[in-house]
Amino acid sequence: MIPVGSARVIPYGLSGVLVDLGIAEHPARANLTQAAVRALMRALPEKEIVSGAGTIGVFGGAAGGTTLDASALEAALASDLAEPAPGRLHEIPVVYDGPDLEPLAEQLRLSARELIELHTSQELTCELVGFMPGFGYLGPNVERLEVPRRASPRPRVPAGSVALAGAYTGIYPFESPGGWHLLGRSLGPPLFDVKRAEPNLFAPGDRVRFVSVQSGTPRTGRILDLRFSLRGPRRAGLSVVSGPALMTLQDGGRPGNLARGLPSSGPLSPLGYQRAVAPFSGASGSAAALEIVGGPARFQARGTLWVALDGEGPRRLADGETLEVPTGAGWARYLAIEGGFEADLVLGSSSTLLLAGLGGYSGRTLRRGDFVAQRNLAAARELSQGRLLEGGRDEQIFIEPGPHIDLFAEGAFERLVESEYRVSELSNRVGKRLEGPKVERRFRDTLLPTPMIRGAIEVPASGEPIVLGPDHPTTGGYPVLAVVRPESWDRFGALRPGENVRFGTLGRRARA
Repeated sequence: MIPVGSARVIPYGLSGVLVDLGIAEHPARANLTQAAVRALMRALPEKEIVSGAGTIGVFGGAAGGTTLDASALEAALASDLAEPAPGRLHEIPVVYDGPDLEPLAEQLRLSARELIELHTSQELTCELVGFMPGFGYLGPNVERLEVPRRASPRPRVPAGSVALAGAYTGIYPFESPGGWHLLGRSLGPPLFDVKRAEPNLFAPGDRVRFVSVQSGTPRTGRILDLRFSLRGPRRAGLSVVSGPALMTLQDGGRPGNLARGLPSSGPLSPLGYQRAVAPFSGASGSAAALEIVGGPARFQARGTLWVALDGEGPRRLADGETLEVPTGAGWARYLAIEGGFEADLVLGSSSTLLLAGLGGYSGRTLRRGDFVAQRNLAAARELSQGRLLEGGRDEQIFIEPGPHIDLFAEGAFERLVESEYRVSELSNRVGKRLEGPKVERRFRDTLLPTPMIRGAIEVPASGEPIVLGPDHPTTGGYPVLAVVRPESWDRFGALRPGENVRFGTLGRRARA
């Protein structure tokens, strides 16, 4: 049972709280955390409950706050926290031929064969699913296999890679950057497949054993449906003539899936998206629009169409007419079409999540020669003649203290507010890196996995802040110093690489 006095409720931006159960070193941390998750789900059915390792995020959505005082937490945790029945057992075949197998064995003073035997002798438990869709934190590894992350993360880790870091083993569901040690390749089932009733292969409490095999072919699953076969020469829509590298289909996002390892995604600039779809009175947060990031674009109409750019009224395009989308004042522009664009619908949203290759246009960016069809002209309504939505004029990005402020040097939050930063070229929909004064921490490199949200300002060992965007990892190991307030998402999303940014607080604005 969790001693209630050891648990803390910490504000996490405006949209939630972080519950630190105070059991980081407890041998039954995984089971106790999941029992607490179930208790909070029963007590707060309207909230989104997200598991970390000994921590739990409780979120009420970007538009509404979450309150959870000590008495409510005590009542929830006083409910039945009996240990659950053992989860399913998964046996995962692995070809142990990873690039880190030999050097890691040497570091641990083992032969490669001994390392493999140790790894396959374990029965690991899925403590949580996070970081990305389908990624299970499997542990604890035997103490002999506990190793820190690589000093320099790889920019590309192949999908299916089996890896070690800290007390955990993990399997990368998709190609992504990563700093874990790569032991081999999984030949097991896909870790995430939306065609399954539960898309994630692993669930907290499941047991996993790895089986060494010599060779084989990975099993793959289809994440996307085949509705793009509907695009054809007779359908109305837009052909891409040219555009920037980051051009995707986005709608209002898919909130409510953080526990599955899925961020809400959606537009970098929620207001910019709404300004684009607003002229079509039948359009809403469910209508897919084009998000064009970092440069101008050109399209050619097929059929007669009504389109709208953010900040401009609707216009009619004749068949064959070219549409120029110039670079706007912000980093991203939005283009909507009457009836919406045809897009893959995944878990209730057509927003593209590039890392997982799902949603939007076959889960990828649009390129020259692609054709984006008009979705449903019959469902379109008359054009709205209402006033266009206006954007905010705040120059500062307003923030709140983060849940890990006590893990930073004294005055770190104040220095963040007083300093000027530059948006790095290494920025995308996952997050924007900031260059400028280093933020000093006072603890070791990483935390145990903890829930992450859009707007969280995390600080890696380098001391350079990273502001998480709509495609953020759902758990992370870097401490969160501050959180961008939702009303500043549009302004922050508009900042281009190379532009400067200053942070502020509501208290500072009120005195201005």
